[in-house]
Order: sequence, then C-alpha cells, then structure tokens
Amino acid sequence: MSTLMQEFFDQRAEQWDSRVHNDHDRIAAILRLTGLKKGQKVLDIGCGTGVLVPHILPYEPADYQAIDVSEKMIALARRKAEGKPVRFHCADVMEFAETGFDWAIVFNAYPHILEPEKLAAALRRILTGDGRMVIAHDHSRQVINHRHSGPANHHTISRTLQSAAEEAAAFAPYFTIDILVDTPDCYILSGVVKN
Repeated sequence: MSTLMQEFFDQRAEQWDSRVHNDHDRIAAILRLTGLKKGQKVLDIGCGTGVLVPHILPYEPADYQAIDVSEKMIALARRKAEGKPVRFHCADVMEFAETGFDWAIVFNAYPHILEPEKLAAALRRILTGDGRMVIAHDHSRQVINHRHSGPANHHTISRTLQSAAEEAAAFAPYFTIDILVDTPDCYILSGVVKN
C-alpha cells in the first residue's frame, strides 16, 4: 500500500463530498446492468466516503464490506453509514484477506490502482467461482482523464485510463469480459470469473 496514496486521499477526505459530484441515476443503472442481486456477498473497493452504500443496501446483501486505503475516507464512510449493515476496512485490495465474494466493484477509483494485472489477480482470489467484477465510473473516460491531469496525475497517485477494451486485457486471464461501456456518459468494464 502506497503511503503517498494514503496521504493524498487523507488530505482530501474532509472536502471530498463537497468537491466530487456523482450521478446517482447512472450509479443505479451501473448496478442494474452489472447484475447486482439481492443476498449477494459484496465488496466495494476504493469506497472513499461511502458513495455506493445507499445504492447497494437496497439489494440487501448477505454481507457488505467496503475497503479503502485512506483511514480518513473510511472514518467518514463509517460515520455516514452508522447503524447500517456494512463493514468498513482500511485496506489495500491487493492485501485483503477475505474471500468468497459474489460481486466486487471498483467505483471511480480504478485509475488509482496502478497495477491492473495485480488487481485482476486479487479480484480472482477474492471472488467465488461464478463471481463478477465491476470497474465503473459515472463519467466518461475523457472526463476522468481530464480530472487526473492535475495534481492527481503523478505516477504514484493515478494513471491514464485507457479504453475499456484496452483495459480488459489485464483481466482476460481470469475473467470472461461481457460488459464494455466507454461512452460520453459512463465507463464500465465487467466480467465473470473464468472456470
């Protein structure tokens, strides 16, 4: 886990929700399109301040866990979701020990995962034999890359997001990629574990 990455997000945590605006209709559409179902074991990777919590809870997950490398982001997420059935962990997905998840999502955090091949291997380890991984943004690749052209565009903080088809190559050894969306409205790369 990068200390620089932790510090970057810890420094921005308090202002994050006032500076970052999500499209809640697109989030709902992403969850529907990628087949989130009631009663699944869900992992929210790079959860930040918990933006997905109100969208995932209506699916009544059997177990809902959310992880982020930033302690301050996790603290805010915990506070916002107090009393709700979600467990938060300050953790790096590459080192996260729990397995058996049915559905795992990296929402609006994928460019900050600097080694996609390692993420693919970690997701395969974490997911069940028929589990689904989802990489998604509620904005276009162009908007995401423009956002990261500022202070976040340091090779230890983020990387340029390639087309969904290009990014899919890192996941192909472990997943059958069946959803690729790379439009002016959103970005989705999703697949199920190969058996």
